Amino acid sequence: GLWHPPVHWQAPPGQVLEKLPTEDHTTAVAWEPDTAAGGKAGYLWLGHWRSGLDVWQYNAQGKIVNRSEIHEPGVANYIERILIPWFVTRSLSSRDAQVGNYIQCLQPLKGGAMAVGCYGKGVEIITLPGQSKDAWRDIAKPKTQLAAAPEPHGARPPSAHELTAMANAIRQELIESKGRKQPRIVPLPDDWRTEGNWLGRYGKYWIDLAALCSPNDFVWGTGEASVLYCPELAYPRPGDGPRYWVQTVQTANPRALELPKPYMESREILFHVPARLDRRDATTVDDGQAYPVWLQGPGLYVTLTIPHGRFILSLYEWDDNAHSGSNACRDFAISIRRHPRADSVENDLSFHSEPNLANERVCNFDGGVWKRFLVRGPIDITVRISRNHSLNANFAALALDSIHQYAGPYFSAHAPSLASLAYNPGLAIPSVRAHHPAALRPSLVGADAVLHRLAAARRRSIGCFARNMPAFALIAREYAVALSTLRGDPRAERQCREALSACLWGTCLFERAEAMEVALGMKPARSIELALKWGGNRVAKPDEDGLKVDRYTGRQAFVAN
Repeated sequence: GLWHPPVHWQAPPGQVLEKLPTEDHTTAVAWEPDTAAGGKAGYLWLGHWRSGLDVWQYNAQGKIVNRSEIHEPGVANYIERILIPWFVTRSLSSRDAQVGNYIQCLQPLKGGAMAVGCYGKGVEIITLPGQSKDAWRDIAKPKTQLAAAPEPHGARPPSAHELTAMANAIRQELIESKGRKQPRIVPLPDDWRTEGNWLGRYGKYWIDLAALCSPNDFVWGTGEASVLYCPELAYPRPGDGPRYWVQTVQTANPRALELPKPYMESREILFHVPARLDRRDATTVDDGQAYPVWLQGPGLYVTLTIPHGRFILSLYEWDDNAHSGSNACRDFAISIRRHPRADSVENDLSFHSEPNLANERVCNFDGGVWKRFLVRGPIDITVRISRNHSLNANFAALALDSIHQYAGPYFSAHAPSLASLAYNPGLAIPSVRAHHPAALRPSLVGADAVLHRLAAARRRSIGCFARNMPAFALIAREYAVALSTLRGDPRAERQCREALSACLWGTCLFERAEAMEVALGMKPARSIELALKWGGNRVAKPDEDGLKVDRYTGRQAFVAN
């Protein structure tokens, strides 16, 4: 994996290489015992990232007596060994190849068969030699009639005991974290639901839409402090740099990022682009496809300055051709490290000398994923997106958002009436039960306590807050059930909606959170951004492109370049 062999390195002899798997990136392992032979006899199945399957047959003494390979012909052309077709239930021609090269899972079946799950090619049943290819279908009939399975139902809300235990655990973490040095960056759960529907949900403070105006990016946001930003190649050749690639200029694919409304309206007016094609598939790329996959790099360095405060840093990745060829094997490694403030954002030479603050991995992202991190500023950081022997490394967007759901300027007019948790986590959270005690279960008091602890964690300990993010989902169920019992009590109902909205937003259920905001009489940030208009400028300039957020909120903070 190095650019050049280490000093004094010698290739191992052929006898050693023949005992190794086809490749060293194994994704699935399964053992199928050979009961007829007894002892340690059986078959070891090894699924790989690029080269399909290895099947090793062991005798009763535990020694390998046969080695076979199964992979997709015509794609894994770098594999020099011979395909043995008698292992499979159907012919694997280049036209009818069902076993892909990227194996995700293996499941032994009855009768010496193996169910092989391939990324992008579904499931194929492979039969061992000497076995009937339909033996796995012969399932014995049950002696007794099985009861019908119950219908699926929603998850139950947490009990009072569970909520109390959760609140106490968070409180204990806060006590233990008091005085402890807090981490600068903590990974958060991934967001697979939002896809490319980012307007009003991501980047309200700042966002960079990679290569949207290739060879330039599109910067958008309402943050008061400026964010400096610079992408570079991690291991560039002389004179080389990132590529600004546009795969599809106009598309309706929901996994492609939405175009900002002022920019989209300019496309409609100037170039007669249909309104439904309001997205663009564009990425910043490291040009890794020009390098052999067994070499490290180039990869991308993205350096940016985080202002003072607590923010959610989000990176959007979407593999638009994830089920075809080498695109299926994209597997990026993400590393975030501090960037010395004395260095310019273009200087990344000190990356490897800085301590690692956070690690993440991106793979199998055909559905589009937002990788999220909780960041405590001010700090300058460098995000490294490593190609990790993939086709190339890229990203579609990098966003920065306040951890407060109702951050200005979008909600400045509603700030005094919002729930204490969402807008000012330092204040106590009033209990809904105090206003309507007869209609609520005791567990709702526990839900209030958990929200209060999470608010304190958000203020004091980002590590504690990040670890307890799943608590939002449990509390949301409690408030959703309680809301149905509050009809006729507007004050208690409003407080319950505010708390439920905060929980939904915390779990990235943005559409439901926005419905709660509408019920509270607010205009969601997404509605504001979807209503922005183009101002008629052919070249977008700060504060000149279309209506601004201050048209709705009375505060000027919107900038689009």
